[in-house]
Amino acid sequence: MSFTERWNLIQGELQAFQNAKLIAVSKSQPIERILEAYELGQRDFGENYVQELLEKARFCHERGLNDIRWHFIGHLQTNKVKALAPIVSAVHSVDSIRVAQELSKRWLALGKTEKLSVFLEVNVEAEPSKSGFSPE
Repeated sequence: MSFTERWNLIQGELQAFQNAKLIAVSKSQPIERILEAYELGQRDFGENYVQELLEKARFCHERGLNDIRWHFIGHLQTNKVKALAPIVSAVHSVDSIRVAQELSKRWLALGKTEKLSVFLEVNVEAEPSKSGFSPE
């Protein structure tokens, strides 16, 4: 099955859900795959490495694809927030107050009028090897 055929199949299945948004996780995918999905109408892309997101966003911006909404889905370190904040529309992996505060600070400094979508990571099992907020 071709990429376009798979794409159309997924789009058909999504119609059964109200307010569903497909985020195409493009991590480790070549930029050509992003361009192909973009041509099919995809605008939300998720990356889990800051450097990879920055490179892909720059490439797309240079080609005038400025309506892409980038989602960061990986573990975010505080020292990477400054580079990431101007590019993302959502961060799906905020696991500490420190990261949340840094995101807020950088977002406000950019003078953005829209809100940044943030999803908190919760370690519900309190596993020491995993990060995230406690349920409390």
